[in-house]
Amino acid sequence: MPPLRPPTSRRRRDTGRKMRPRLLASRWLRASRKFAGAGLALGILIGGPAWIWYSGWAERTL
Repeated sequence: MPPLRPPTSRRRRDTGRKMRPRLLASRWLRASRKFAGAGLALGILIGGPAWIWYSGWAERTL
């Protein structure tokens, strides 16, 4: 039993190192999926009129 304990601990450490980035990526993907619609909506609502106003202002000044 003693010689079998070190490889199990190494395997646990390896899996922990490999799973941490995957968990973080999955969390970011889930958050991005949740806020993707809201982000696009805000970008269109704010960016649309802002770009129109900026383009009109640029045309007037130039």
